Amino acid sequence: MSILVDVPPILQGCVIAIDIILPTISGGGISHRFIGLYAPWDPGIDDFPLSNFWGSIHALTQQTQSWTIIGDFNATVSAAESSNPTAYTSSNSQVFQAFLSTVNGCDAWSLYPEHHLTEYTCHAGSGFSLIDHALFSRTGFLQGEISLAPHYVGATDHHPIEIHVFLDSSLALTPTPDTSPFQSGPPHYCYPHQAEWNQLQLFSEHVDTLLRDLPQVDEAVVDDSSYELRYQLLTQTMLTAADASFTLPRQY
Repeated sequence: MSILVDVPPILQGCVIAIDIILPTISGGGISHRFIGLYAPWDPGIDDFPLSNFWGSIHALTQQTQSWTIIGDFNATVSAAESSNPTAYTSSNSQVFQAFLSTVNGCDAWSLYPEHHLTEYTCHAGSGFSLIDHALFSRTGFLQGEISLAPHYVGATDHHPIEIHVFLDSSLALTPTPDTSPFQSGPPHYCYPHQAEWNQLQLFSEHVDTLLRDLPQVDEAVVDDSSYELRYQLLTQTMLTAADASFTLPRQY
């Protein structure tokens, strides 16, 4: 099951958040929030509140115990993550690093301290950088992994990243037994076997006969009321013809 999460206006167009329930073998489910984002690099607005952007992301993480954030962060956290040794001091990176220091999460690349410029995710011009990240919440995770695909995403200057997450099943929601009486919908008619294809011809003849006695179906559809009338008449006609032509599944 998944539910789309509403995001504030500052995140719209850059962020999508989804709450998903991952089933467990015990019949319960683990609630997990997935956040995909593209962090602004040059919004084109001198006073764009980048700190508010990351502050709104922080608020999304506070609404749930277990979460993952993945995307193009347009930021680095150390000199080793860019061929430009001062890139991590840019305003974008500084705001992202401040976010990292307050959110209860882990940057997946930090699990691999040996990563260097042979594992860049972006190649822009003559520069290389590691700006595509995945963050995991420290609560609800047993283990997280990140790796780099060997090829670029078509029509972009980015390598895709791949993540694997292992969630803590102790946080699973307890299933609530459904005590309401079982209600099934109406059974579907059986499609005739080859030896019973005459039922299709019989159905067609029944429909034609019934429609000849319903002159209303020839009236023009000009508004909602006339459309609903036409729909109801045709539906009832086909159901009546099906009752007279086809068989229903047996109840064992």
